[in-house]
Amino acid sequence: MRIKRLAVWMIFLLGCSLTLFAADTSVQQTELERVIDRIAAREATNMKEVAKFAPLIETYVQFLKPDKDLGAVPIDDRYFLGRASFARRATDDSFLGPTASATKPGFLRHVLEAVPRPNLKLRREIAWVPAGFVQMAVIDPSGLDRQHYDLRFLRREFVGEIRCLVFSVVPKPRAGYGRFLGRIWVEDQDYSIVRFNGTYVHPKEHDTYLHFDSWRINANRVWLPAYIYAEEGAIAIDRKVSTLRAQTRFWGYSASQRAENEFTAVLIHSKDVNDQSDNGSGFSPLSAERAWERQAEDNVVDRLERSALLAPQSPVDKILETVVNNLLVTNNLTIEPDIRCRVLLTAPIESFTIGHTIVLSRGLLDVLPDEASLGAVLAHELGHIVLTHGVDTKFAFGDRTLFADDQTLNRLAMLRTADEETAADKKAVELLANSPYKDKSESIGLFLAQLKSQRAVLPQLVRGRFGNSLVDDHAPRLSALMNTAPKLEPTNIQQLAALPLGARLSVDPWSDHVELSRAKAVAVMSAREKLPLQLTPFFLYLVRNDQSEEKHAAAAAEPLSANSE
Repeated sequence: MRIKRLAVWMIFLLGCSLTLFAADTSVQQTELERVIDRIAAREATNMKEVAKFAPLIETYVQFLKPDKDLGAVPIDDRYFLGRASFARRATDDSFLGPTASATKPGFLRHVLEAVPRPNLKLRREIAWVPAGFVQMAVIDPSGLDRQHYDLRFLRREFVGEIRCLVFSVVPKPRAGYGRFLGRIWVEDQDYSIVRFNGTYVHPKEHDTYLHFDSWRINANRVWLPAYIYAEEGAIAIDRKVSTLRAQTRFWGYSASQRAENEFTAVLIHSKDVNDQSDNGSGFSPLSAERAWERQAEDNVVDRLERSALLAPQSPVDKILETVVNNLLVTNNLTIEPDIRCRVLLTAPIESFTIGHTIVLSRGLLDVLPDEASLGAVLAHELGHIVLTHGVDTKFAFGDRTLFADDQTLNRLAMLRTADEETAADKKAVELLANSPYKDKSESIGLFLAQLKSQRAVLPQLVRGRFGNSLVDDHAPRLSALMNTAPKLEPTNIQQLAALPLGARLSVDPWSDHVELSRAKAVAVMSAREKLPLQLTPFFLYLVRNDQSEEKHAAAAAEPLSANSE
């Protein structure tokens, strides 16, 4: 009897346990569904806020082939620059002329349109749809809901300072074309998606999607699309199968709202900003000529900044100006008005002058291996200034800079003639001979040799968009230094001729401010890790930014007063 009673009690307790477990599982499932609904609602709200902005979008693509010593080497590249829109569907307005997105409106949501070729069997040639890279900033335009997706909680994880919930996302059967498949990282306070990693699935006929890793940054209580890394193998380019890597960057969010602020914000200038005439006695003819040239220079600089192509003034400019000052002091030169340095926010490797303003691109500053190479680039541009290769004074007229942003590259080209480039080269060699960099010509020559070796396979990166290219067939820059450099040795890990893109600078996508990267330098352990001029994935240290609307408005207005001297 005792055994029977014990058995009955055990069965009773087991039944209670199963009931409690079922109840607990039900509660957990209900809580999970509630969290998923909050994620979907927050994503919809966040994208409505994102749709108020029209940031710049830049995508740089490299195709690579396997290499037994270097792992992979580039064989071709592509470049896109435009203004993104999330208002209705993801689109881009190109700054580079007509694009596939303009001629193929039916494929705006797709990354690539693959055209089958019978003689290639399974290989496919690709026709580009640049707006597809904008789409990678949006998980699903129709929403991330439980009707179309299954979300499964995986773990908790910190991404920088942000504690996140990580979910796998799988579209339900028959959910439709172009649904997202992958993982999402959701911050655990407002349930905003801060990162998503995967691809789109169920493409329509002849469409191809890439795998991508999309990151957002927090600004003004909105998580804004900021960086996207894409990678895909077995892409056919010129009938050769290769691996594709791409970096997409967004910036200029505050600049996209600046047009309204220009006519609504009243700027109060400091007391030291005033007319530059001599003690109120007017301008001499020479002073008037200099003031006219400076006005043309300021108009161009201001126009580049308002279009979000030029970074606002920053400590990086001061670093560049210090190197210029080293060249001036060691060569006993005095230049008036003062030389200024600015950073162009685009990836193509270039430098040029606007009057007495020297402009270096972000891509150039990223890949320069050392200060001596930077000094050589600045010495060439300083040569133009010393030789009085000035700015076109037509830009002193205000109407010359009244045009749409997408016309900026065509309207503000700062090209030099072959004779001017040759003369600036000669002057640069003289300046370097008297400078702190006179005994470091080896690294300068190696950097230029690296650019020259990649010019044929990376033409979009090496080609200047505003100014002359650093290496071209007609006038390769500083060829005298390049000819005296040692032989380029790709497998020699002691010889770092150029760095990967993104190695030096970081850009705030909201304010466009640039600063030196805080990432700790890592020693190169093999030839495969040298990666000169190549693309690498993004890994961000995310933080919350609870700044007020007023502070962001002040940041947006600040560049407008910076050039009002």
